[in-house]
Amino acid sequence: MALAVALVAAAALGTARPGGFVVFDQLARPFLFGVAALALLAVAGWLTVRERVSRTVLTGLLAVVALGWAGLGLLAQGMRTELTELSRHRSPDGDREVRVLRGSNIIDPTWELRVRSGGGLAEREWDLGCVNSDQHTFTRVEWTGRDGLRVWLSVGSVTVTLDGGTGRPSRVLSYGC
Repeated sequence: MALAVALVAAAALGTARPGGFVVFDQLARPFLFGVAALALLAVAGWLTVRERVSRTVLTGLLAVVALGWAGLGLLAQGMRTELTELSRHRSPDGDREVRVLRGSNIIDPTWELRVRSGGGLAEREWDLGCVNSDQHTFTRVEWTGRDGLRVWLSVGSVTVTLDGGTGRPSRVLSYGC
């Protein structure tokens, strides 16, 4: 039972990614960890519930929920598009970089911008923004200083300031995503 709770907590931690730490990305597997947690609960129920009918019903319900959760995971995986890295732009001091990724939102091309800083277990990545070509086109990104960025779109430019310590953007750009 404790292991099932630990799996759910790990998936929640990976999905939330506190502090922007990239190492938590390895835990962002809610469907996989959820199915494993439900399977562990089914085994725990089978081993601890003494009444035969209750044990069978409990285990059967948990198995059905686990199969449904696995099905949702497969559906979500099938609808996901992989992002392709287009470019990296290092800050003037070399401590940070902006990654430009290309994907799609059904049929419209999208660009995702992420700020990465640090290295090893202390490496952080923050979402800088997303641009959907249905509304605007991403043109380029440039550093205006150690903690400043200018993002150029088809409608003009947007300036974003980064936190000096963590590199977290003061705002997240959202243009149709």
